[in-house]
Amino acid sequence: MKQLYLQGLYNEVAGRRDQVLADLSVLLDNPAGIGDHGNISDEIKLRLEELSKFDGLISSFDKYFRPRENNTSPSSPEPAPQPAPTAVVDPNTPTRVLDEGEES
Repeated sequence: MKQLYLQGLYNEVAGRRDQVLADLSVLLDNPAGIGDHGNISDEIKLRLEELSKFDGLISSFDKYFRPRENNTSPSSPEPAPQPAPTAVVDPNTPTRVLDEGEES
């Protein structure tokens, strides 16, 4: 049950991060198409702050809830191996938004 909650939260944060990256892509590639945003630089800054928040959450998740490979502390028990999550996005890999009609 714990793993299911953690996986769900991780997927939510990674998904929100990808949404912010997509928003940034639109703001940077086609700012004229965003009529209701008067100051594009303020919008970009807001998205970068959101991106930083989600990256920080993902880093915290990885630091505190991922099993460690080289656990050399003799007093701490070795974590049980867990299967890798299926829908997790690597936080170090940039996400690219596909153009219309482009295949992955």
